[in-house]
Amino acid sequence: MKKIVALILLVCMALSLAACADNGTQTPKDTTPENTTPEITMQEIYDANLPDNLFKHYNSITIRDEIDGVLYSEKHLTKEYVYHYIPGADEASDWAEFTTEDAVYTYMSGGYVRYLPITPDGLSDGFAGAFAEKYASTVLSEDLLTDTIESVSQKDGRITVKSVADKEAMAELGVASAKSEFTLDAKTYELISLKSDFTYEDGSAFGAVTTAAYDAEAPEKIDAFLKYANQTDNLRSITVVSNPGTEQEESKSIQAPKGLIIGFEYVEDSTYHFEVYTDAACTEDYDPYGDTDSDITVYIKWTEQEQTEEQ
Repeated sequence: MKKIVALILLVCMALSLAACADNGTQTPKDTTPENTTPEITMQEIYDANLPDNLFKHYNSITIRDEIDGVLYSEKHLTKEYVYHYIPGADEASDWAEFTTEDAVYTYMSGGYVRYLPITPDGLSDGFAGAFAEKYASTVLSEDLLTDTIESVSQKDGRITVKSVADKEAMAELGVASAKSEFTLDAKTYELISLKSDFTYEDGSAFGAVTTAAYDAEAPEKIDAFLKYANQTDNLRSITVVSNPGTEQEESKSIQAPKGLIIGFEYVEDSTYHFEVYTDAACTEDYDPYGDTDSDITVYIKWTEQEQTEEQ
């Protein structure tokens, strides 16, 4: 009997020791709190919200800016265009700009003007540079990279980042202080909203709120414009002749919907100045608000800005 009891005790001791050994080698249970505080930088926030990165997951981005609860501007972005809308006192004073790599359309006084890009060498191939600039700054401004992060917290799949703006940069704008609060997706750092409070040196203040939506339907104004701009059965030809009567003369034609006003925009920094005429002798000024239904030929004459000012 004594042998049996001793054997049982030995077995129990062995099992106990084995249990202790297992507890010492097994992986500790994950005790990380559900809502941890991640490390994050302003550069990471900015990079995560660059359109090229967002378009890996979405087809469109819509950004709404409000100031003191009132809509200030709305941007809608796809890989093909940037639409920027600022409401006026009434529809006639609304401002909107529709930018692609090929053209800029501006909504003014109840109608759209299509601006053609030109250089002293002739009609440019596109607005690729201007489009790229608007495209890149649609979601977050690069100026935010100089913000200093004060706190970071995480809850329910979202990260809240509080920051203060660079005082010297704000002083140039007459702003004494500016604080921001970012609400981001915890996994991707994609912007959900941005609240900012600005205080001027005279003590006055205002608040701004930016909200982001992804794969949202395009605003009605865009749909209406696209249907208008893409009409193929109601087009007219616009022929642009640059440097008429010179060795640098160049001619190029485009088609545009009838009724669409055509303007011109110089897309390079230079001392050159241009004027647009309706005759090769360059004596009749071009009126973009005149006949908008007929085929037209316009002539662009270039002079050096310094010579024009001396005259």
